[in-house]
Amino acid sequence: MYASVWVVTLACLLAVRVAQTESLSVAPFLLVMTAGLAFSALVSRRPLGEGARIAFGFLDGMIALLTLTAQTYLNEMVGLNTDGALEIYLSRSFLWYLTLRSWVLVTIGSVAFQCVPGLAVFGLVATYVLATELIWLFVLFVLSMLFTLAVAHLVESTPTSTSSPAPPVRPMELRSALRIAMGAGGVASLFGFAVAGLLAITLGQLISGMVVGLPLRHLANSPASNTGTEIQVGAGPTALSQIEVMRVTATGQAVPRYLRQDVYEVYNGKGWNRLRLFVEDVYPNAEGIFVFNNRFSSVPEEYQTTLRIRLQLGWHRALYTPGVPLSVSAPVRQILLTIPHRTLTTPTPLGAGASYEVTAYIPPDNPDLLRQRTATLPRFNSFPTPASTERVRQLVQDLVRGAPTDYDKVFRLKRYIETNTAYNLQVSAYPSDEDPVEYFLFEAKEGYCVEFATALAVMCQYAGLPARVVSGYLLREPDPETGVYIVREADRHLWTEVYFDGIGWVAFDATEGAPVIDGGEGALAGGVDEARRHQNWRRWLIDGAIALGIAYLLYLIGSSWRVRTSPQLAKKKHAETYHRLVFSLQLAGVSAPAPYETPASFLQRAQSRLKGSVLENALKNLEAVLPSYLFGSVEQANQLEPTVHKQVRELERALKQEIPLSQRTVKTVQLYWRKLNGDIA
Repeated sequence: MYASVWVVTLACLLAVRVAQTESLSVAPFLLVMTAGLAFSALVSRRPLGEGARIAFGFLDGMIALLTLTAQTYLNEMVGLNTDGALEIYLSRSFLWYLTLRSWVLVTIGSVAFQCVPGLAVFGLVATYVLATELIWLFVLFVLSMLFTLAVAHLVESTPTSTSSPAPPVRPMELRSALRIAMGAGGVASLFGFAVAGLLAITLGQLISGMVVGLPLRHLANSPASNTGTEIQVGAGPTALSQIEVMRVTATGQAVPRYLRQDVYEVYNGKGWNRLRLFVEDVYPNAEGIFVFNNRFSSVPEEYQTTLRIRLQLGWHRALYTPGVPLSVSAPVRQILLTIPHRTLTTPTPLGAGASYEVTAYIPPDNPDLLRQRTATLPRFNSFPTPASTERVRQLVQDLVRGAPTDYDKVFRLKRYIETNTAYNLQVSAYPSDEDPVEYFLFEAKEGYCVEFATALAVMCQYAGLPARVVSGYLLREPDPETGVYIVREADRHLWTEVYFDGIGWVAFDATEGAPVIDGGEGALAGGVDEARRHQNWRRWLIDGAIALGIAYLLYLIGSSWRVRTSPQLAKKKHAETYHRLVFSLQLAGVSAPAPYETPASFLQRAQSRLKGSVLENALKNLEAVLPSYLFGSVEQANQLEPTVHKQVRELERALKQEIPLSQRTVKTVQLYWRKLNGDIA
């Protein structure tokens, strides 16, 4: 069992390592886990009293509390940063719990329970990373878990003597357990992955909303909504994690501001969708470089930049570019170029640790140059429905009236948004029956990048200017020592692009000059940490429940100590064990003991009544120790208590094998009914 649980814990450790939330060293966790399981295996070979079992159970609970509340200090011991994103924080908490509780696995139940937090680890990791390695690790975990549970069942059901706390299991039975694990493993793995997504959007969202008050993060390349709109406007509060996604080294004359991921040009009145017209397969040349043919290939070097991007988190199909890609050097065999968006994806995603180099043309945003160009694109025709936003149309006409150039029109629209709205990550969701752009500009006057970019793009379209929105990351945090940009998930962004003839799609960001209201600035700096400071009464409810749980554990320890030292309480507990035994035998058809009948004579009568059944041996074992347990001294009863409890459990297991469940249920109802009517004591 300890060997199989070691494999279970190792699979969980490697699953968190595959997630690559940052450089995670396996060695410290593996060392602590291995030493802990060896210690637990040695302790489990000795007979343990109830007090020792409760003490180890109390330590188990304290470890769980420690890993949830003191993860920051534990991470510092191994050089890890603490991330506030809910699923990352919880998955690391469960990993610490699995590692530290390996020192208190001294009972069969506690060993088998190691599989429960292991399942939680895989469920949480799957919410933000899906990789082939994770699938194989989950299969290994399921096989080891089933083998552990099968062996636990064998150990519990194997008769044993009082001198041997660990009953022997025959090799034939181990082979049977292995066949069970291998046979059911495939089915269990398929079922687990089928249900994982459903749990993530139901139970996962419920837990995150009730306990922490924050939603689970979306995957890096997943749409923001499942309602037919890939980017929904006015969707409500969001949370930004400070986890590091990639590091970017920039060379060249042009200064990059954005990393483009995808383009959205179809606005449906509620949000944005992509319009993919054509995808071109691009293969590397003889030097292993992907070269893209476009009319910007011969642009001056002052408008070019080269980025070396190293992925630090997750798996990415998108190859992020600072502008129009000219060439790429990447560890892939094929790149898909979307035309006319000029965005790049790969059939095989790149994982954490992968690096690639992109040379791109960045359209200049020099006002003097842009004022010499017109914003016209004959193919552009994705305007919103005028009837739904007539108020916005009138506002646009008033703002652009008299503007000398197309650039000045864009600037006036951008300036209006910046000066009349505020950036707020905690803005409430917009009413579903309201036009989101109109509601943002005239009612809420609050939002984050989605609302800002959409409002500017829609207003530009009403002004006759070709505009769209683009998703990706901001480049705003250069490392003070190396100059390398540190890109975090909090740098996710949506901005507007407007097409200028002869230059291309130029980026405009309406959030640049907008004020940040309460909660927004803190959320930009560390969204999860700031949001946690605004928890409501549910946070107090959860903290109160944890405090009550600790108090109850302390009460159990105190009660155990009082029972072991108080003769009155000890006798009461022994009587409860005897009544439990009597009830089980009544289910087997033995009548209740008469008032004058001693426990020994009652057991003898039960043996004669059940002669030849599987219960007979259990009754003989009990007959030898039960009188001393019930009528001996407190010290003697405490010594016999583990043995008596174990034999009573064996009797109950034998009863389940002897009598079908339906008959046991009927007899249980009959006995309780007779007890309520006063027919039996």
